[in-house]
Amino acid sequence: MEEQKKRGRKPDPNGPKRYFGEREEKAIAEYLTTATVDRKNILFRDIIDPALRHLTRGVMRMPKFQKIIGIPLDQLEEDAYYHVIFQLDKFEVGRINEAGQEVKAYSYYGTCIKNYILGEKIRLDKMIAEQGGTPLDITEMSDYGAMDDSSLQDFEDLRLDIIAEVDKVIEQRRMNTNDLAVGGSLKYMLGNWHKIEFDSKNGFLRLLCQYSQLEAPVVGRSLKKFKTAIYDKLLTRKTLPVVKAQLSKPKIKPNLNLLTPKEQILNDPTMSKSNKMRALFDIGILKTTEIASLTSAHPAFVATVIRKHRS
Repeated sequence: MEEQKKRGRKPDPNGPKRYFGEREEKAIAEYLTTATVDRKNILFRDIIDPALRHLTRGVMRMPKFQKIIGIPLDQLEEDAYYHVIFQLDKFEVGRINEAGQEVKAYSYYGTCIKNYILGEKIRLDKMIAEQGGTPLDITEMSDYGAMDDSSLQDFEDLRLDIIAEVDKVIEQRRMNTNDLAVGGSLKYMLGNWHKIEFDSKNGFLRLLCQYSQLEAPVVGRSLKKFKTAIYDKLLTRKTLPVVKAQLSKPKIKPNLNLLTPKEQILNDPTMSKSNKMRALFDIGILKTTEIASLTSAHPAFVATVIRKHRS
């Protein structure tokens, strides 16, 4: 008598147990508890990164996320991936839930991804409703909103202050090679803010990974060394420019007639970086480090330019 075949659905070859099982759970636990940077990088590259990409892709396939209007789905998937990457260190190994069971990394990170995508869907649906149901033109979306010259100048001052704070952190704290790469890339991006293209916080972080040529978790660890100083700078300012959470290039150009001499130099698009250095020196800014911070240049390069200018 032939053995009867088992009934029921066949296991999904792409199901979670295939790409996020015990091996991945153990890898994340080791990643979060080990202090060895090289071991962390190996675990992330070989096990964690592929698992999180599969997990993000699986969440995006859920029926409720198939009709999101206002953003390309591949961009949303990439943004969700970078979001969960920067939540990687927030998972508590061994945490027990209300049911008395140990929380799995698969469940925690899956929830992070779902909440992010759901939040984006709600935000986009609200924007569409505010426009009377008209689909959004994502090529013309600006998250700065209407900014007057005063608000824009406040933002420019804040940007330069943050660059100076990054310089201070680099000088005062012990930095490894990755920290210096992230700090240098952060300064470059802030210094060239109006020339780079991105449309969200995750887009900014993705660019930071590209400029520093480091993986996202490495960038996240190094970025923590700069966060406190930057937050302190934000809190010490009496007023902050009114901008929305997501950042893009502003549509309003600064009115050079309303700026101080230093600000006019820094905001003049016709001047090269070397000419800006010379002009800053001519108006009384004599410290090489200050000129380097203002122009996002290396102090040694500034010193060479100024030395030739003086002679």
